[in-house]
Amino acid sequence: MASMGGGSYPSRMARIRDFLVPSRIHVDQGTGSIREAPSITRFSLALAGLMLGGVSSVSLSVLPALAAGGEHATEKPASHDIVQVAQSASSMTSTARPDQAQILKIASGMAAHRIHYDLTLDGTPTGDVIGARGGMDYEVIDACDGWATRQRLEMTISNRDGQDIQMVSDYTTWESKDGTRMRFHMRQTTDTAVSQETAGEASMDGFGHSGTIRYDLPRPMTKPIQAGTFFPMMHTAALLAAAEDGIKFSALPLFDGTSADGVQDTFVVALDWKKSVPVKIDLLKDMPSAKVLVSFFDTDKARIEPAYQAGMRYWLNGVADDLTMNFGDFKLKGGIASFKSLPHKC
Repeated sequence: MASMGGGSYPSRMARIRDFLVPSRIHVDQGTGSIREAPSITRFSLALAGLMLGGVSSVSLSVLPALAAGGEHATEKPASHDIVQVAQSASSMTSTARPDQAQILKIASGMAAHRIHYDLTLDGTPTGDVIGARGGMDYEVIDACDGWATRQRLEMTISNRDGQDIQMVSDYTTWESKDGTRMRFHMRQTTDTAVSQETAGEASMDGFGHSGTIRYDLPRPMTKPIQAGTFFPMMHTAALLAAAEDGIKFSALPLFDGTSADGVQDTFVVALDWKKSVPVKIDLLKDMPSAKVLVSFFDTDKARIEPAYQAGMRYWLNGVADDLTMNFGDFKLKGGIASFKSLPHKC
């Protein structure tokens, strides 16, 4: 799962899409090296973050309506300041956190599987992006003492300037089943040029305790992990535990290793918990699921707007479908194209 990196935002409500449109590739005239615009990094990392949750693709300004109306709530943003809404939501959820035992129970039932999603534009774009197509492969392997995951994303983005930009992101992790240790590697290319790469390991002193991130790439360094942070698999288990317990709003700090900025904040909205929904995959029939929206926030605490939002329906075993990402002027949707359950060999 991949998170969003750093960056700055206007002080007021900003259109997320403004930071995501792959509008330019910069060539250093002195060295001839290729450097992508920050918007491309944001876009591709946001896509990599699909596996970490969300479905409604709504802004924070509709959280009160969602809380009151569930899946029937309107998605029309309210007119009041997003800062006030976010502060209100935060106050409602300051103690809303799933139980540790429940999180570990759900984590123990995660499904080992291999899945491919087709990704396309959703609806008619109104900005610079005129086309998007691609796919994402995601694999979870039961490695006995931990979970090994692999994610490969390939996208072609077309804009009104006539550019077709090829983006590829490879992301692998290993995470201990007690949620206290993690290894990570992410390599991202834009038109075959490596645009970002991170690698290293992270550990906590115990489940939910503080810890340390040790980066090998992009350069050797360490960063702290604050208490209450989750690694990717446990983050998924935590948001599912919240949904099962009827907790609509949760603040769940996350470290996934996809940027050099360390831990980031996520705000989770979980709705529409159902014991079963119509689905073609046998493994998911008669299994509870929820619609989930995850807002990802950069590490700049002075900015309250989410860097991006991702959405999906999550089943209790960690399998996801109905992917949606909203970038303001355009949306992306993803659906399962192929699915294979993998054996637990331990």
